[in-house]
Amino acid sequence: MRGFVKFVLVLVVLGFLGFELGSPVWSKNAATSAAHEAAAAAAQDYFAGGSFTEAKTVATSAATERGATLTNIQVLADGDIEVWVARPAKSYLLHDVSAFKNWYNVKASATAGPNDPLTS
Repeated sequence: MRGFVKFVLVLVVLGFLGFELGSPVWSKNAATSAAHEAAAAAAQDYFAGGSFTEAKTVATSAATERGATLTNIQVLADGDIEVWVARPAKSYLLHDVSAFKNWYNVKASATAGPNDPLTS
């Protein structure tokens, strides 16, 4: 019986660590996906004759649908649209540790232009 309790405790600790350490990785992938979606949507609207303000609204909506927050959008010198998004990673404990705070505040960026497949 004592061995079973140890086994269960080890599984619980490993599961907790897997969640705490895996959450930022999963959130980074989700934020990257949200950034690409937002950039493509903004570029499609902007290059179809929309204004920059309309493109920003579309990008904000696309990022929000993916659980992210649009933090910056700009038109680059080459004409492409660049967006930055942020998405918090879920955590029960480590997000309160100062050494890990930046790890749990996930950011990602993406660019899209008039010739990208998603904007054509």
